[in-house]
Amino acid sequence: MSDANPFENPSESTVADAYASPDAKPSGPPAIPTSLMTIGIVGIILGIFGLLGVCMGGVGLAASGALVDMVPGEDVKKSMQELFDLQFIPAMIQLAISLFVSPMLIAASIGCLTRKSWSQGLMKISLLGSILSSVVGLGVAAWMLLFHWDKIVAPSVAQGQPEWVAVSGQLFGMGISVLVLCFFIWALIAMGGKKIVAFYDQINSNKDR
Repeated sequence: MSDANPFENPSESTVADAYASPDAKPSGPPAIPTSLMTIGIVGIILGIFGLLGVCMGGVGLAASGALVDMVPGEDVKKSMQELFDLQFIPAMIQLAISLFVSPMLIAASIGCLTRKSWSQGLMKISLLGSILSSVVGLGVAAWMLLFHWDKIVAPSVAQGQPEWVAVSGQLFGMGISVLVLCFFIWALIAMGGKKIVAFYDQINSNKDR
């Protein structure tokens, strides 16, 4: 006996099979993971601040002589000049790293938010460079506090101000740098997470079709 359903219309099944697409997949770009969106948005902000810091730091180094001359009192001028001379080479190194890393971080962040496949590798490189820049900045600040405390506080003391005025700014800057460093480390770990890796795998698979 035949197992065919006598109530089934064979012509309807044939038409349905003809138009069926067994390999059909949802169309449209994949949704950006929340972690990657956070990395992209914060990365753009930090990249812009990094470029602004490079500009301000470069101007400060170039105009250090003029700034010293504007300060009243020979003792204050001497203390400030010694401080500028001590910070010159470390500051140049950090500015050079930031000048290279900040535009890269901005480009990688924009690529992440616009679903570009190349942004995955560029973001990892940018984050590694940003971590290096943050570590250098923190290392210089800690070195100044531990071994050159007298030169940091000397300009303030020469102007009759308490030592904590000079140190508080240094500590505040270090605190911000620690927070930024923690973000970069988290972002680098998140870039290797399952959701972000699957997101880029889907982008690459769609690109290859």
